[in-house]
Amino acid sequence: MHVQPIVVGVDFAEPSLAAARWTARHLLDGKLVLAHSVWVPDPPPFLSGYYPPTATLIEDATRGTKERLRELAATLERPAEAAVTVGRPEDTLPALAEEMDARLLVIGSHGPRSGVWKLLGSTAERIARRSRRPLLLARNLPEDGMRVVLVAVDDSGFSPAMLEWIPAMTRHDRARVVVVHVISPMLAGFVKVAASSSEITAADRQLRQHGEAWLRGEIEQAGISAVLDVAVGDVCFELLRAASRHAADLIILGSHDPRRGRFLGSTAEFVLRQGPGPVLVTRASAAG
Repeated sequence: MHVQPIVVGVDFAEPSLAAARWTARHLLDGKLVLAHSVWVPDPPPFLSGYYPPTATLIEDATRGTKERLRELAATLERPAEAAVTVGRPEDTLPALAEEMDARLLVIGSHGPRSGVWKLLGSTAERIARRSRRPLLLARNLPEDGMRVVLVAVDDSGFSPAMLEWIPAMTRHDRARVVVVHVISPMLAGFVKVAASSSEITAADRQLRQHGEAWLRGEIEQAGISAVLDVAVGDVCFELLRAASRHAADLIILGSHDPRRGRFLGSTAEFVLRQGPGPVLVTRASAAG
């Protein structure tokens, strides 16, 4: 029987090592694969002759990487395999996860950056944009597991992938699930052009009531126990506010962008970049 693996990208920096240790301890379903991408750029022409041939460098780096991955695997709390690819990690890691039919791709984050580097995006962000597998950005992981998991649901409801990962991420005895739905303020815009503050407040309250009724039905149909949180506003900022309000250890959200043929949509990309902690991105139901 095919067992979908969990692939953890390892660049041997501390964030990726922490992600590997945490995954081995808390995500117990599936084979664990530690993956590293060896990328050796060709030297400029004026340095030719000062370095061994690129093929030799790749061969040496691959050999050393396999040994380091085996050493890391020996320190983990469950067995793990090593996989070494050659190329840029933003290309090879998503491709490896796809080839292995991975259940999840886990990547570490090196934290916030400033200036032009933030605008260009990190390697983790580039991997997230290209991955078509569920992806966990492992940032500020709680050592004792997830106590509060926030699940963001749009008007398409829960995706099967969301329902699959909720129990996997809430094994902690006192874990709590918070389901958040954000309503666009545009839905109430028609009353705000020439309305009093009390009318605007009443319109927002009515929107929340309808949203809560719909969300309660979705939760009951999904058969999960959860706290409801319905907000009106910009979905990106309201999700981060909800994560802070509930002290969430993890945000789970679905993502699709059919207009551009991408897995990672704008909301998911914003939360991945700006979120304070780990984020799990799954395929949204509307994308199949």
